Amino acid sequence: MSKKAIKVISFIAVIFGTVYGVKSLLSLDIGGLLVGAVIFLISLVIFSFALATSSTNAEEKIQKKGSNELNNDTPKKYLSTKNLSLVKSETGLTNIRVFKLAGVTFDNRQHNLQLIEQCQNHGGQIKIALNKYIYDGDYAVAVTANGLELGNINAENLDFVLNNLYRICGYKKLYINNFTNENGSIVWYAEIKLVLVNKKEAKEYEM
Repeated sequence: MSKKAIKVISFIAVIFGTVYGVKSLLSLDIGGLLVGAVIFLISLVIFSFALATSSTNAEEKIQKKGSNELNNDTPKKYLSTKNLSLVKSETGLTNIRVFKLAGVTFDNRQHNLQLIEQCQNHGGQIKIALNKYIYDGDYAVAVTANGLELGNINAENLDFVLNNLYRICGYKKLYINNFTNENGSIVWYAEIKLVLVNKKEAKEYEM
């Protein structure tokens, strides 16, 4: 049974015990009053325990997923950050995976995308970083370019990225585009090609 269900059931039991005790008190039923008091106290203890343990839910999820720590010199918003260099040539020791970015319209990210796209078009230097943080009790990985948030690794690929952080050694390309939909609104799209060291070589690879 989930913690939420335990809290609901115990809360209902607390109310039931209180009502039963009050009713017994008004009818001068001492036995019923004692039963109601016992129900109230037991349910209150269970409810308090469930409430207290629910606050550790995020921590438990983190422990289950593993730390996969990156660098510690990161902004307070992020747990860790991994800076990626632009890999200009592919070697036999690496392979490339393409990841679509989710949440590109969240907050002010579409403006960030526009700035980075302009920087790319003018041949400017783009510094990419993967930034791990916690969102709703789970890990998330934001992709930043020159310190600007562009989006998150989408849910479909998130576990893969988290489990292979040690293999990611750079990026091949950051692709940003937009189009106008039937409603006349501009829709932004972004994806990144990450370079990973092959598994058989990864144990000897160090960032």
